[in-house]
Amino acid sequence: MPVVLKTYVEVPDVLPPNATRWRIRTTMDGYCLTSRGRWTFQGLGVLFLLNLFWNGVVVLVSWEALLKPGIERFNIDWLMKAAFLSIFGVIGLFLLLLLILELVEPFHTRTWEYGNVLIVCRLAWFGIGYTWAYPRQWLARIDVTYTPQDEAPDGKSRKRHRTSSRSSGQLEPYEKASRIFTLALITENEEVVCTWEGLNLEECDVIGPSLLWIDRQLS
Repeated sequence: MPVVLKTYVEVPDVLPPNATRWRIRTTMDGYCLTSRGRWTFQGLGVLFLLNLFWNGVVVLVSWEALLKPGIERFNIDWLMKAAFLSIFGVIGLFLLLLLILELVEPFHTRTWEYGNVLIVCRLAWFGIGYTWAYPRQWLARIDVTYTPQDEAPDGKSRKRHRTSSRSSGQLEPYEKASRIFTLALITENEEVVCTWEGLNLEECDVIGPSLLWIDRQLS
């Protein structure tokens, strides 16, 4: 079950300064917030080296054991080797897929359009993707939530010792820097209009108050 870390209630007088990857601009119907993916050289380098090592070894072993000229093929011994090596081949394909996804990350965009009538979210790669729309309602507050990592799949917390600060929903500084958070847009009737996922805490501290300010401008 999500835990509330903090809540934004106070509406700023002006649009808060923004130094995050999200860009805010005005539209004919309201405001638009856009984020474009970007490479992480550390992640790209690790995936490239993993692919080079793993798939290189798989190709070399497969050549020597299955494809080298003079090897008798499609007998029992050859089929058993092929079945065994196929497991490593599938892992190599998965690593290759991760590398491709990292390479196309700059073409991954997330767009939130906050208008007079609708809140529209669009997730796309190369301009092709999915769109979700929610009816805009007056916002009473915005909650920053996260899912505890020690929560079991059935929703029950695993038995482990936790400090009193952790049990109250607070996080250590290193956890705040590493976790992914969700913004929950909530009305006066305690209804969740929509949730904004995949944000770090710095982005939450900018987007949360900004959405409250935008909501009042459009009211």
